[in-house]
Amino acid sequence: MKMLIVTTMMLLLAVGAAYGQEDADVLEKVLTEVGFTRADLGYRPTGYWNRFPLDTPYRLTSFDHLFAEPLMLYDYGKTMANAVEKYLAPGYLDSNSISLYALTYSLGVDRKLGGFRSYSANLIPVSDSIRPLEKAFAKLFQSANQSLEYYSFGDKAKLPNYMKSIDNLSQDHLYRS
Repeated sequence: MKMLIVTTMMLLLAVGAAYGQEDADVLEKVLTEVGFTRADLGYRPTGYWNRFPLDTPYRLTSFDHLFAEPLMLYDYGKTMANAVEKYLAPGYLDSNSISLYALTYSLGVDRKLGGFRSYSANLIPVSDSIRPLEKAFAKLFQSANQSLEYYSFGDKAKLPNYMKSIDNLSQDHLYRS
């Protein structure tokens, strides 16, 4: 058993030394040993295949090229990872209300259509106040040309008191959490 372990270690050291040169391309050496080149990697669909790739719906435009050149998968995946890092970074999430929209566009729409412009999702901006529910209702009433407060005979009317109702809802939500 001890001899097997020593032999394995010596073999690993010899292989590591042979492939450990800085200018050595391990993949190139392995491919050369089996009689292939980098150009032989991947699949190139042909017309006599029965099923795939005949009119596969929802296929990304980059799929055929990556299928033919699998060594480019790392580069392609890295660009996708850069989008994830950018749009899901805590600083971006805290300061921007469209991070998930931008991420979906970057990873899905742009990869599928390529060159399509990323227009706005027409979302209402996220409230940055301490009392976001009140601010949201105020914006909602304002966009409907309605008032949250009504006045009668020079004084604020007691009913309807939307702000008090909103405050009660906020307090109920705080107590349930």
